[in-house]
Amino acid sequence: MENNRTIYDIISLYEFVAISGLSIFSIGNENLYTLGLLSMLIGKQIPEKLIKKVILNPNNSLNIRPSDALNCNMINQGGFAEKNPGFPSGHSTVAFMLLTIFLYEYIVNYKNNIKNSNLQLKIPVIIILLFLLAIAVPYSRYKSDCHTPIQVISGCVLGIIIGLFYTMVIDKMWLSKYPKYINDKNIFYGLWFY
Repeated sequence: MENNRTIYDIISLYEFVAISGLSIFSIGNENLYTLGLLSMLIGKQIPEKLIKKVILNPNNSLNIRPSDALNCNMINQGGFAEKNPGFPSGHSTVAFMLLTIFLYEYIVNYKNNIKNSNLQLKIPVIIILLFLLAIAVPYSRYKSDCHTPIQVISGCVLGIIIGLFYTMVIDKMWLSKYPKYINDKNIFYGLWFY
């Protein structure tokens, strides 16, 4: 079978790379913060599945993928995906969830602590790259005919909502009570922000 992968398929690997990277960092460093992020990445499937299969009928026009949806994930290489519900786009959800969490942490917790002038340039570059990647993922899902525009936009909105829920409720009100979690969070963001 011929491999017809495009740049859009490569960009769509973002979700797999994020989950793999957080898994390796969590286990390798026994980092509770990244384990929390990893749990949220996996847990985001709960609201997605509720929307796709309970709230919306699978035959609802919002849920129907483009008629030529093919090879829409790594596992489905060579298979049609048009019958699978597509609202919201899970890849878009992950991209915007991680962007939201990263931006929130930088703006609320780390921005005022950065004194080094070299980092004043590094941080905007990291955030711009994350933002461009977050935009590229939904665009790639649309361009590869795996989702409609409303499906990728809804995935982006759901990702922002889940990201804010994680940072404001789970992280701030629950997990931040544990000293190891706070220390591990500082270690993780220290790699990026310091």
